[in-house]
Amino acid sequence: MKKNRKSDAIVAIVLVTGIALFVNILASYLFFRLDLTRGNIYTINDSTKKILADLKDTVHLKFYVSDDLPPRVLPIKRDVLDILSEYEHYGKGRVQVAVLVPEKDKNIEEDARKAGIEKVNINVIGKNKEEVQAVYMGIAVYYQDKNETIPVVMGIKDIEYDLSSAILKVSRAKRDRIVFLNKEVKLPDGLDPQMRMQLQSQLPQSHSITKDTLAIAEALRDQYEVQEIGIKEGDKLPEGTKVLLIHEADNLTDWEKYLVDQFVVGGGTLIVLQSGIRFQQGMTGQERRINYANLLESWGLKLQNNMVLDLYNFPALIPSGNIRYLQPYPFWIKVGDKQMASELPGYLREVGTLAFPFASAIDIEQKEGITYTTVARSSGKSWEQKGFVIAMPDQIPEPKAEDLKTFNLAVLAKGLFPSTYSADKIPEKADKESFRTKGTDPGQVLLIGTPEFILDRNLRMFQANGTFFVNLVDYLTNSNELAGIRSRNQGYVFIDAEVSDAMKEIIRWLGTLLMPIIVVVFGIVRMMMRTKAAGRA
Repeated sequence: MKKNRKSDAIVAIVLVTGIALFVNILASYLFFRLDLTRGNIYTINDSTKKILADLKDTVHLKFYVSDDLPPRVLPIKRDVLDILSEYEHYGKGRVQVAVLVPEKDKNIEEDARKAGIEKVNINVIGKNKEEVQAVYMGIAVYYQDKNETIPVVMGIKDIEYDLSSAILKVSRAKRDRIVFLNKEVKLPDGLDPQMRMQLQSQLPQSHSITKDTLAIAEALRDQYEVQEIGIKEGDKLPEGTKVLLIHEADNLTDWEKYLVDQFVVGGGTLIVLQSGIRFQQGMTGQERRINYANLLESWGLKLQNNMVLDLYNFPALIPSGNIRYLQPYPFWIKVGDKQMASELPGYLREVGTLAFPFASAIDIEQKEGITYTTVARSSGKSWEQKGFVIAMPDQIPEPKAEDLKTFNLAVLAKGLFPSTYSADKIPEKADKESFRTKGTDPGQVLLIGTPEFILDRNLRMFQANGTFFVNLVDYLTNSNELAGIRSRNQGYVFIDAEVSDAMKEIIRWLGTLLMPIIVVVFGIVRMMMRTKAAGRA
């Protein structure tokens, strides 16, 4: 009996070994990967597959990597090689991968340096000491006479986005232009420091891609030509402008308003980030007057002079003496996927929970020939403050149940827009022959009720905002090749705003107790089965 069992065991081992060898041999010819991670971080996205399928010529991916790597870096090398093999597979002959060891050949080392790839220092913990080891871990992307470089690869979280972005950069013939309107007022030189400080506090709010929206500008540059300009009377928008962005500019000159009007009427895309309340020092705000509101209203978008507050919100650190503690802050509104229009693509609705800090509501007044999409709205547990607004956490009054409702926070209008001007009221320097009273090409106007949405200081806390905004620009320009990759494994997802407090408690306790209960039940069942089997023996 024992001999039979031994023979059966040997046969089983041989069979399993043979099957494993056969599967490995088969796998070397047939590419297949099962990725069960959240966001499929080990599998390339459909967007990447489309980018590779659209290539007109061969892309060369050169992975410069040292042979002698610290143990903790070896898994990264393996993962990078796996990703590169996927690019080669889905490139179907249009992607060629080379793995090069610079230390073995001076010519290879020189090529790496020309591409911008240098050795990086990595801390290595040895026996009773810590050392620094210099290694190569970079990728160069070549396409015809152009090249892009990923100087250091120390993880796979962003490797697909970096690679696909680089391939898109070198293979795309022309990039769309995004123009930020600069409204910064500069004080003259030579002013008394005290006088300068007083005047500075009285200047209108302004933002700049070189001052407080650096992160967004940098992210957009992966795909677009990004430019910031100030406009003088008689100037025109840069040739090829695809998107014009106005970021909290209360007052536009007559010429700027006319340019904006004709840009939209001519089929351009306008993005406006603006609120109806201006905050001063001390967290108090008052209604602000925006002199180009008539443009937006003629296109059916009315920005309210209010602040929206929401019980579905992000907490803020509130100082109390020497202690800071987290407290719900209704001015930092949470917006989840169910608070976005269902017709928006997944790469917009699945980036994580967004934050709309200090946001004003937007009313829609239907205009002929224009369609409207509510890109983001507050939950049904929100209310408004008008007039004089106090944003101090301990001074926010409790809302009444009858005041709770939903507000539009971001609205997209599309269609043939009418001009707010008539032929006899256009600026003197305007070309009367090129003036258009009504659009012949569909334009787009996106109004976001908070200028805080893309500021650097907020993106540090609310990273999903940045991903969402760049994806939104992709959506508006039909340049969504990278959007699906960018939104993978991004941001945090919170419990939906409409879930009751009782249900939240149920979810919390299920999350806490379910796994231990499953383990205990499994242990009991297993013990009973073993006891029963032992009784039979």
